[in-house]
Amino acid sequence: MSYSLYLLHGRVQFLALQICRQVASSGLVQDALTMLTTCLLCYAFYVCFERPFIRSRVAAVAPSAQLRMPAASTVSV
Repeated sequence: MSYSLYLLHGRVQFLALQICRQVASSGLVQDALTMLTTCLLCYAFYVCFERPFIRSRVAAVAPSAQLRMPAASTVSV
């Protein structure tokens, strides 16, 4: 989720601030609510968009990870 937060926090924080201005008066409560809303929106983005691609990448890599090199056989000469 940290990558989603890194990418989106600037834009989403502005949106969250606009929402929180309607709910809380200016001050510490509004700031805390804005940070919480920003994290929740970024988490929603992570769940909807980032996580499915992570799962598909792991599923694509897993079959190739199962291929193993044959054990080195000792050859008697």
